[in-house]
Amino acid sequence: MGDFSSEIKGHAVEFFEDGHTYLVDGVIVPSITQILSVKFGKKYAGISRAVLNRAAAAGTAVHEAIEDYCQTGFKAPYPEVRNFIFLQKHYGFEVLENEVPVILFLDDEPFAAGRLDLVLQMDGKVGGADIKRTSTLDKEYLAYQLNLYRIAYRQCYGTEWEFLRGIHLRGETRKFVSIPIHEDLALGLAYEYKERKEGKHEQSDADRTADEGRAAEGGEHQCSEIHHGGEPADEGRSGLPAVCGVREDRGDDREVCEEGSSSGRERPA
Repeated sequence: MGDFSSEIKGHAVEFFEDGHTYLVDGVIVPSITQILSVKFGKKYAGISRAVLNRAAAAGTAVHEAIEDYCQTGFKAPYPEVRNFIFLQKHYGFEVLENEVPVILFLDDEPFAAGRLDLVLQMDGKVGGADIKRTSTLDKEYLAYQLNLYRIAYRQCYGTEWEFLRGIHLRGETRKFVSIPIHEDLALGLAYEYKERKEGKHEQSDADRTADEGRAAEGGEHQCSEIHHGGEPADEGRSGLPAVCGVREDRGDDREVCEEGSSSGRERPA
């Protein structure tokens, strides 16, 4: 996707692909994806870096090809592009925007940033969508992610999304999945991330103060672990309730096999 800079509501937003780093007004902020680590941990821990790099490159290529198609009409020779076009015709949605930068505000202050894949119009309504190329579609993860994007998009641009969709494209797999709107749980996750981050800063300050006090008194200096205020550690699932009872919408969450019909069951990825 590359580096970019933008201005949103008087705030300068920058993204640097090397390190996947967002800055707002020159200050590093977490990405919306990082916030999800509170509940989902490090989603791909245990998978080799080489495999992750290949998957990331393939996902980026597909996202860029779909963006190119939406903006210029060029059809790259990927099955995912062909299937995206099929889903667009089948469900009748129009792409209004691609790769839209957003800031998530907490207590009226910039807290996190990200870029959402698609803003759609369908049946006269505006909504948001995210493209996934993973082998399986994690609908709960997608629900938290899209609900955070919904909040951020409204905060930045003043438009209320009336629906959320997941678009699952991987080879010949193609699905258009309804995701329920449930902002309260997603917003709660963002505040939990903030509390953990601030707690680590406080613990770091306390450790340093204690160490300095012991050193000043001439006592034995005990090394203490200083926790940096970056992304929360992988603590597994937080015990928060599942967002919005993610259910399969049998009208949407099926693999469409032919024009105007669907298989009624999911094919393994």
